[in-house]
Amino acid sequence: MKNVLLVLFALCSFVAYYAIAYHIERTDIGYLLCSVAVLFSAYFYWLQQRLSIGLIFILGLAFRLLLSTSFPSLSQDVFRFIWDGNLTLRSISPYAYTPNEIMAREGFESLRQLYDSMGSLSAGNYSNYPMVNQLMFAFGAYFQEPHYGYRILIVVADIIAFGILLKLIQSPEHKVWALTAYFLNPLVIIEGTQNLHFEPVMVVFFLGAIYALKVKRPLQAGWLYAASVLTKLMPLMLMPLLLRTLRRKSLGRFGLSFVLFSVLLALLFVGPQWATHWGSSIGLWFSNFEFNPSIYRIYKEIGRMMGAYDDQLIQAYGYLQIIGILSLVGYLSFRTTHLGQFIRHGYWILIAYLITAPTVHPWYLITLVALAALRRDRILLLWSGTIFLSYAAYGFEHNELPLWLVGLEYLPLAVYAYWINRSSARSSALFR
Repeated sequence: MKNVLLVLFALCSFVAYYAIAYHIERTDIGYLLCSVAVLFSAYFYWLQQRLSIGLIFILGLAFRLLLSTSFPSLSQDVFRFIWDGNLTLRSISPYAYTPNEIMAREGFESLRQLYDSMGSLSAGNYSNYPMVNQLMFAFGAYFQEPHYGYRILIVVADIIAFGILLKLIQSPEHKVWALTAYFLNPLVIIEGTQNLHFEPVMVVFFLGAIYALKVKRPLQAGWLYAASVLTKLMPLMLMPLLLRTLRRKSLGRFGLSFVLFSVLLALLFVGPQWATHWGSSIGLWFSNFEFNPSIYRIYKEIGRMMGAYDDQLIQAYGYLQIIGILSLVGYLSFRTTHLGQFIRHGYWILIAYLITAPTVHPWYLITLVALAALRRDRILLLWSGTIFLSYAAYGFEHNELPLWLVGLEYLPLAVYAYWINRSSARSSALFR
């Protein structure tokens, strides 16, 4: 019976992935959520089984290969990736001009289709993607079909992450669970391989840095951590946790490697007003942009009842969030003295950041899925499923979910966390 269920769930998953990749748009929210429900039903079943490492790898790779010829259907971001890559190949810094400014000049008519496809929000802002990301964008732009180049990078990153997790986790039982949790996670597969967000590449650099620190290679860890930060900035907020985790000599080597790699990459893109443009674009995430928030949404609804405008609310909230996260990072940096605490405290910092952030796209959770795999935490894995409800926002005015849908996304997490806490308390009481 177990083998029959494994085969049945695998076949249903193939059908669901095929539907999402080749037939479903992000506005087809009913079909999308039904497909996601099938995928996560199979995923949570597999988490309960002890699959062989070979089967986990074959299933995960097969799902990714199924998506290999598809074009991203749930996100417009790929058009900006290709745009930035084309500018880099033309020796134009992607940080120097907005797409609107580029298209106002002569000689760029060949980029018109990309410009029209990326959307007005992206077209009106400077690029906020870091330097390693920009190199990958340029790599893809060499291809006649750039999305194939990006998909190769992301799938290879997932395969390497699989190998690092094999080495990083010693317990055979935990190893199987962690590989299933990350390599078969539908969010990782859909938002990485299908929608071509580069979080899996950032994750592989991040896991590589953790492994290098574990085996006492601080120089290697430094450049890997820098590559992670310069792919996606999220790991940057965890760096203070390393101040007491590493011995002074190792910290010096790590820091030197990190700085040298970062400077070399930055020199490839430094140009007029580079820092100003990039900084202003990053700042928009704390002062202008909003999508699928939780804590911020409560704050916003209260502010609206008091007569405040949305622009005022998000700008004030941005400062409060930055202060709060920096305070948490500062506090935990003094309490982090070994690598296990770095993983645990980093995990909670990222959760605090995303729970309080005004913008939480589904792919932002990929880093936390990797850390949840290391920590064997099921709550985050549940969120990786419920966050697909956020795609319903594209059917509402201003891409804002009604409160009842926000509740459907976040309340199951609170209920599950409460249930796990009560179960743990009962278990502990048995041994008093």
